[in-house]
Amino acid sequence: MKNENLNNEFFKNGIVKIKNILSQKDTNRLHKIVLKNCKSKIEGNNSFPINYPSLINYIKRPKRLMDSFSILQIYSKYNFLKIANELTGYNLKISYIDGYVSEKSNNPVLDWHVDQAYSGRTNVKEFLNPEDCAIKFFFYLTDVTKDNGSLAYIPGSHIIAYHLKLMIFNKEIDYSPYWKLQDFRNLIKNKNVLEKLKKKIDLQKIEEFLENTKFIDNKNNSYEKYYWNLNKGSLLIFDEAGVHKGGIPRENDRVVIRFFFRKIKS
Repeated sequence: MKNENLNNEFFKNGIVKIKNILSQKDTNRLHKIVLKNCKSKIEGNNSFPINYPSLINYIKRPKRLMDSFSILQIYSKYNFLKIANELTGYNLKISYIDGYVSEKSNNPVLDWHVDQAYSGRTNVKEFLNPEDCAIKFFFYLTDVTKDNGSLAYIPGSHIIAYHLKLMIFNKEIDYSPYWKLQDFRNLIKNKNVLEKLKKKIDLQKIEEFLENTKFIDNKNNSYEKYYWNLNKGSLLIFDEAGVHKGGIPRENDRVVIRFFFRKIKS
């Protein structure tokens, strides 16, 4: 799958898509598995994680165990790890797999946020190394559009977030909450933070990000261009460090399966 244009796009924007990568048969198979397990009365939730330390945890639920193996078979069939390594140039490993259902709603799946940003907590005892952030493979098992559950992503925001997190991790700047987009912007605009950030990133990139996200102050929907519309069976790959949002599944339940890849530490 080595594609220089796709590689360049990923590193520049933090996100790329591959249309219709799954066959219709495998798409339908995954849809059935995720929907069945997420709607399970036994579990009582909307998520189906399969990365337990050992699938032996499912020994008392053989059907769930077989469904987990079916997902792993599809993972191997399409060689997602190879795709991830070739796209990023990193040496990656699979760290987490899950499927989940976002029920039809008039609310966003999740509003604008930054992953691994401590959920906005004010009291953080241990800071994470941004090198540990995940590359996410996001497979849609239902069609999504900007008006029906697709993901929105601010291009290039992953670069700013990486350096911001690294400065916090290295204690170059003080931590303040930045999980929400508004807090993220406020932290960047802090005079001390901005001066240090400019030494690591071209000022133009910072200004572009602030311009691209000023909608959060105006409370308008000028961010619609950042949504990614995809047919079921398509793949969205993105760096979780970037600022993103889960759209509103207005028309139907949104069904997805995710594969998380992280760098192997040398």
